[in-house]
Amino acid sequence: MNSSKLPILTIKTHPDIARRPKSVLNALNIFFPADTATQYFLMLEKGNTVDVQFGKTQSDLAILRRNLQGQGFIIEVIPQ
Repeated sequence: MNSSKLPILTIKTHPDIARRPKSVLNALNIFFPADTATQYFLMLEKGNTVDVQFGKTQSDLAILRRNLQGQGFIIEVIPQ
C-alpha cells in the first residue's frame, strides 16, 4: 500500500496539557524524536492540532493511534 493513501492521524489535544505539560511532552517523546515531540507539544499547547502521517501500513497507524490514546491524547483519523 502506498503511504500517501494512508489516513492522517490528527492529535487534537490532551486533557492535561495545561495542568501537567511536562507529562504530556514526556508522552510525546515516547513516540517521536525529541525535536518532533517538542514541535508537536508547542503546537498543541497553543491550541492547534497536529497532523501525523506515520508508518507504511494501516496497522502501523492503528498501533500509533491506540498507543497515543492510551496516553490520554484525543485523536481523530482522517481518511485520504
